[in-house]
Amino acid sequence: MTQAIEKVAPRVSNLSQVTGFNDRVIQLIRQTVCPGASPLELACFLYNAKRLGLDPMTRQIHFIKYSQNDPAEIVVGINGYRAQAEDSGCYAGSDEPVYEYDDVGQPAGAPSKASVTVWKIVQGQRVPFTASARWVEFYPGEGKKGDQYRKRPHNQLAVRAESHALRKGFPQQTDRFEIQAAPVDWEVAAQADDRARDAPDKVARDARRYEEIFDTDDGPTRVRTSGRRVVDTVTGEVLDEPSSAQELTDPEPSGAMAGPQRPPSSPSSRGFVAHTNERGETIPMPRTDDDEHAQAIVEQAHAAAEQRDQELDQIEAERQRKQEGLI
Repeated sequence: MTQAIEKVAPRVSNLSQVTGFNDRVIQLIRQTVCPGASPLELACFLYNAKRLGLDPMTRQIHFIKYSQNDPAEIVVGINGYRAQAEDSGCYAGSDEPVYEYDDVGQPAGAPSKASVTVWKIVQGQRVPFTASARWVEFYPGEGKKGDQYRKRPHNQLAVRAESHALRKGFPQQTDRFEIQAAPVDWEVAAQADDRARDAPDKVARDARRYEEIFDTDDGPTRVRTSGRRVVDTVTGEVLDEPSSAQELTDPEPSGAMAGPQRPPSSPSSRGFVAHTNERGETIPMPRTDDDEHAQAIVEQAHAAAEQRDQELDQIEAERQRKQEGLI
């Protein structure tokens, strides 16, 4: 029984093994905090979050990427500064921002300067540390980079001023906030996981899993991996590497590349098309002309897959507790 459970236990990714982050946490961060991150950028973000003891899910550290052509920026958020100051045991709060409104070319109603005072207990005394941020120094300019300054000018300048005040008051806690490159083994692990997601055997397993969920009798499904390879879901064989994406069934290709033939699709069974989900994974889904119906099918499949993963995790946890003599 133990052997059977071990065979179905979820595989731990390379990145999870070297970082200590659970795969579910990595996936959540990839989707919600670091959308569009490359493998190296994701590794760098996880490394700095762990090195600094910051929680990405509570906005203590941010991943900023304005487009795929721009390099990512990893920035410690104001919540991260406050948390580190609090951990020192000497943080004694902060005052409300004080604004000035000289005309320096800022949008109407926006401040020209913000000043914030933070307090620290020094030798039993509550001591102030004040810093300022000026519009002409911190406004990033037109375009996406300046969006938040135009939408929330008071907040943006106040956050800048407060972070500088916290740096002045808590240098030992904040001097280490400079972002560092991830270790080589973290980068190698992230790149290996990225290649594994596109491996033919991985795509074949995922495709068969979806076919089990949908209980289709259409026969072998051909799936394209990330717009590059066409893979047979049964054998994992790479059938083609065309240069452009296309629907991979109905009609089937002819000749030697066609693989096993099947009868034309019926109204109740119209085959599959390749679908790329929000994680960048290419999966087969039943073909339908109804977009709403197609989305419902994908959500149903995701929910079923998530439930199965949870059950496997529970089985593995029970097995480990038995081995440790806890149950």
